[in-house]
Amino acid sequence: MAQLIPNPNFQEFISVLREQREAVVRDLSTEGTLVNERVLLATLGELRAMENIIAVYDDYKRREAI
Repeated sequence: MAQLIPNPNFQEFISVLREQREAVVRDLSTEGTLVNERVLLATLGELRAMENIIAVYDDYKRREAI
C-alpha cells in the first residue's frame, strides 16, 4: 500500500470504485436485480468486493496518518 497510495492512478482507481459502489447500491433496489436470485447474489458479491478494497485503502491511510 505504501507504494500504491502516492500513485495518482491508484487514487483515481479508488475514486472510481467509490462511484461504482454507489451505482451497485442503486442496482440492488432495481426490479431486474431483485427478481433474479443469481443477479442479486452477484451484485451483493460485487458490492462486498468493492467495500473490502475501499476499507483496506481507508484503513491504511488512517493508520499512516497516526
